[in-house]
Amino acid sequence: RSISIQGGFPTGGGTRDFVNNITILNGEIQDLYEAYHVMVIYGTNATVSIDGFQFTNGFADGTGSVDLGSVTMARNVGAALYIRDAANVNIKNCVFYTNVSSNVGGAIYANNSNLRLENCVFVNNTSGNNAGAIYLNNLGTAIITNCTLYNNLRLGGGEAVYNTTGTTLTMKNSIIWGNTVAFGGGGNRNVSYSLLPNGNINNNNLDTDPCFNSVNNLFGTDGKWFTQDDGLNLSRSSPAINRGSNDLTPNISQDITRMPRKFNHQIDIGAYEKQLLPSLPDLSFRSINLDSTDTYVYDGVTAFTVDQACRVIALIEPMDATSTRG
Repeated sequence: RSISIQGGFPTGGGTRDFVNNITILNGEIQDLYEAYHVMVIYGTNATVSIDGFQFTNGFADGTGSVDLGSVTMARNVGAALYIRDAANVNIKNCVFYTNVSSNVGGAIYANNSNLRLENCVFVNNTSGNNAGAIYLNNLGTAIITNCTLYNNLRLGGGEAVYNTTGTTLTMKNSIIWGNTVAFGGGGNRNVSYSLLPNGNINNNNLDTDPCFNSVNNLFGTDGKWFTQDDGLNLSRSSPAINRGSNDLTPNISQDITRMPRKFNHQIDIGAYEKQLLPSLPDLSFRSINLDSTDTYVYDGVTAFTVDQACRVIALIEPMDATSTRG
């Protein structure tokens, strides 16, 4: 059995388009009144799929708990999404921002559940104790693929993702940056082809600034998520471009903006796939004999076809002000 919840349909029905038919699940019921949890999933063996939503303004600051019959739900965890005793929850193409819990799991709290996240963004979520973004508890599992987590904090510092002893977290082709630390808790973690502080280079991880478009303008100039000008998309000089693993994402054909994945030879790290071809060189830098060749350079081996009189073998030019010239 399966349950699918999809955002992006126009009013009255029609063709689904979560980029232009914006679907926001907003916990702010009215000024100064927010829901403890924006969405709750519990007690199900069904596969639950959630696709194309924005989760914001959940405010889990309550006391005590709510009896849901088969489970008891605390009111101070999982402000955007509370998950408990759920066999399989698949979340893709979603943005979680400005959600707050007074205890753990500013955006997501998952207890005894199996969670998959793909093409998702977590930004500016906060918890009072552990896990500004995601808290994984009680034998649960989480597989995080091509996601971007930025500036998710617990008050006074702390980690973006926390998984307790007995849980297993797998992260691949993802960015986790701008948080006090990336991880906390005593659970198992397998992180590969990702960009994060103190990345283990033996797993092909990076530890360097991802060079986002603009962390000060998350919505971009068009004022909406899911487009190429989003602030957490990669800039032209990002080290995350073409640095993911194609083998780890064989079934992902689009990024969070619905643009093709694996643009150029190799997939990018994070929720966004930069749609970028190298620019042509400035011909004023050709050799005195005006001999030149134009070739796009990708990872691996690139051959240059030149004649024997060529003076300049290669010219590497910056694509923005943060790059250097070679």
